[in-house]
Amino acid sequence: MEAVLTVCNISKVYGSGRTQVIAVRNVSLSIAAGEAVALMGPSGSGKSTVFIVLGLIIRPTKGSVLIQGAEVGEDERRRAQLRNKFFGYVHQDFAIIENETVERNVMIPLEYANARPSRQERRSRIRMVLDQVDLGWALKKNASQLSSFISILFLFHYLLFLLQMG
Repeated sequence: MEAVLTVCNISKVYGSGRTQVIAVRNVSLSIAAGEAVALMGPSGSGKSTVFIVLGLIIRPTKGSVLIQGAEVGEDERRRAQLRNKFFGYVHQDFAIIENETVERNVMIPLEYANARPSRQERRSRIRMVLDQVDLGWALKKNASQLSSFISILFLFHYLLFLLQMG
């Protein structure tokens, strides 16, 4: 399967001199369409930094990020367009709307897409993807009512990615 997202030898350094912190060093990976990826490691190992580089939230200090084989580059406007087109990002601080349904939480990024699907198409795609990961039962439940909040966040991230890929 062809890679949708690739990072080649990315590093991220914060600060300089004595206060320099190397958050990520020489990470490379490729992710294919529909593939679910989990980064695992101890606290402080750079997992969040890798995710925010992958999601084009920050630029790596070194290395390259490619989407569908094309270099992302430095232009912030282009990066914002690519984020809008390709990514759904759920921050580790539980940035979902707890008093909204699962359906609504997953629908929000689709409402900001450049090629905005109709409401009926958005609902259909959400139902299909939730069913694919055995979460169809949760469609009308509030996010706060679900058990295992962490695993749901992971699934939201995966679902958002699938929905953006159309």
